Amino acid sequence: MNGSESSILSLASMLDPTKNQPAPSRTKSTPPPSTASTAKSSTSSAKPHKSPQKDIWDEDEIDYTPTDADPRPEAEYKITYRQRVSSEDIYLNMSGRLPSITDSDDLVLSIHMPGVKTAAELELTCEKDRVDVRCDK
Repeated sequence: MNGSESSILSLASMLDPTKNQPAPSRTKSTPPPSTASTAKSSTSSAKPHKSPQKDIWDEDEIDYTPTDADPRPEAEYKITYRQRVSSEDIYLNMSGRLPSITDSDDLVLSIHMPGVKTAAELELTCEKDRVDVRCDK
């Protein structure tokens, strides 16, 4: 055998997954002594919350908005998505962003309330999944 064949065989023996594997440890693994005081027991006294199997929706998906008939006129609104674009986006497309809603940076909600003159007349409530704007008129 010349030098290149022996080096290839030695490389193959080093990469062989069946050789040179450490024997599985039969000792029980324990946390290091530095974490012994902060270690928690593996059994928990608190039971995990399980939802009934017959539920179709989660509680946060249910709309709790009252459905009373409101005599006030409904506001006009428009939802616009904005994307911050630089020269590398326009000419070279280096950022890999697409001109779609999924790559938008801002959501702009424009609301026109008929008969309202100032912002002091409005009551605004923002939640994680809805915006509630009310006025007396």
